[in-house]
Amino acid sequence: MPNNNAEAAFYHSMSAGRFPHAVLLEGGSVESRRQTAASFCAAWLCEASQPPCGICRHCRKASQWIHPDVTTLADGEGKQIPVDAVRALIAQCIVKPGEAARRVFVVENAHRLTPQGQNALLKCIEEPPPAVCFLLLCPSRKELLPTILSRVTAYSLPGADEEFSAEAVATAQKIADALARHDEWGVLAATAPFDKAKPLLQESLRVLKEMLRAGLLRASGAAELADKVEAAALAQLGAARLTVLLECAQALERDTERNANLSLLRTRISATMFV
Repeated sequence: MPNNNAEAAFYHSMSAGRFPHAVLLEGGSVESRRQTAASFCAAWLCEASQPPCGICRHCRKASQWIHPDVTTLADGEGKQIPVDAVRALIAQCIVKPGEAARRVFVVENAHRLTPQGQNALLKCIEEPPPAVCFLLLCPSRKELLPTILSRVTAYSLPGADEEFSAEAVATAQKIADALARHDEWGVLAATAPFDKAKPLLQESLRVLKEMLRAGLLRASGAAELADKVEAAALAQLGAARLTVLLECAQALERDTERNANLSLLRTRISATMFV
């Protein structure tokens, strides 16, 4: 029996003959994502006509994360997953399954993949080798590039959407508006509150990333995936420029985690986004 709506939807898809080779599982807690991911792996590897049966050797091993045909890529101690780790994972795709009919590659905390890592993985997801499936886990799909989102089947657990404070949304909107106007001084002025408020800086950057992704989706012709974030002005900057800005925002967010000087970070927000 499925434990949640995501599992029920996934099982129904497989029983209907729709076999997804690349899946995104978002939302919930780290533990709930892992538990649901184990069920997905069992369904992919199960020998029964209506998977997962829960009793075959593949189901039992997958549920315990000890199946030899399930390979996991995880971030180390909360750090970003380097592109070399992704390439090493992709290199394993040519190896045939050892016990089951398929191999499953699980990327935990996929939101910690660098843009380069996501692009490297994209090439393999677009044209997967035979008998290979990919499962990406992350708190929210908003953390991934639009190109990845357009090529995976997404399932959500409760708690997928993050609530932002009104102050962070307003601050991020001011930055986004200034970026759309190519106004470097406007960005610098909008970031003034950051000098003495690290939590606001971190939250505003998360909101800004969401806005940039929404703009990128619209600029790429996939507005239907952009949720309800207002990003029409940003979309006019074009996909190439928005990709650069998104990478800048991600780099700045990483720097805040390293306790960088807030005044310097504020200056860098303006400087790096107008290089």
